[in-house]
Amino acid sequence: MHLGFSTFVTDKIDAFRERGGKLVIYHGGADAPQNSIDFFKQLQSRMGGNVVDGFMQLYIVPGMGHCGSGEVPNDFGQWVRPNADASHSMLKALERWVENGVRPMSIIATQWTKDGDTASGVLRTRPLCPYPQKARWIGTGDENDWRSYSCR
Repeated sequence: MHLGFSTFVTDKIDAFRERGGKLVIYHGGADAPQNSIDFFKQLQSRMGGNVVDGFMQLYIVPGMGHCGSGEVPNDFGQWVRPNADASHSMLKALERWVENGVRPMSIIATQWTKDGDTASGVLRTRPLCPYPQKARWIGTGDENDWRSYSCR
C-alpha cells in the first residue's frame, strides 16, 4: 500500500511542527506495523531525518499485538496510571518532551505476572527504543531486566 501525502496532511503536519508540537507513535510489532514505518520514513524523506527527530518518534513494540496484549513487556504508559514517571510512561515522557524539551531516549516497558495487573508483580522489563533502533541484550545481566539492554 502506498501512503502518499496529500497537501492537506502535509500542511497539517508542517503547521503542527512549526507550533512546537511533539508526537509519539507506537505500534505493536505483532500488529502489522509496516504502514506506521512507511509513514515515518516518508516524513523523513520529505522533511529530513533531523527535522522529524525534533518533533516525532516512532516506537515499534516487539511482540505486542493491537494496543497491548502478547506475552511480552507491553505496559509502557499507554494506559494512564497514578504515579507514572517519564521512564515508564510514554505519556509522561511526551509530556516532559513538550514541557521541558527533554526528548525520550527510551521507555521501559513492563510485563506484569498477570497481564495489566500492577499488583501481581513484575515478570520482565525491556526498553522500548525509538525507531529504527532496537533493544539489544548487552551480553551480561538478567535477560528479564531492562538494564541488561541498550538501544542500538
